[in-house]
Amino acid sequence: MSASHSINIPDLNIAGYPVDVAVVLPVKRKEHIIQVRDLLEPPPIFIKTYDSQKVYDLIYPLIRQGEDVVLDFTDVDVPGTAGLSIAIGQLYDVLPEEVIQRHLTTRGLEPLDQALLLDVCDNAKKYYSNRELYDRIWEEILSEDE
Repeated sequence: MSASHSINIPDLNIAGYPVDVAVVLPVKRKEHIIQVRDLLEPPPIFIKTYDSQKVYDLIYPLIRQGEDVVLDFTDVDVPGTAGLSIAIGQLYDVLPEEVIQRHLTTRGLEPLDQALLLDVCDNAKKYYSNRELYDRIWEEILSEDE
């Protein structure tokens, strides 16, 4: 997860011949490994709404600053999409998708939970790309139920 910068030195001469030299300097970004279970109030260890907001509040400033975040869900039960929507989905409202993809990774999710996370991210991208439309549709659905 490191980037590199090149510095070109075009005016270097060796034995009277011009030489282009590119020096590649690795730039190491700080990586934060966050054990989600350490942020939760056990037992049982599953993500509640207020726990999810704690995760978001912790990771958002780090990602915004360009630091890498690894969310480790080992030993955490993900009971549905609500917690993931709050912890990760709302990032799509405040950060470009490319930034989230570059700086946020997860591990320790069961295959079903990984699929839920992908759905949460897809839905968040759709919602935040046209929030007014989705809010209007939701209001219409609620008013039909009354």
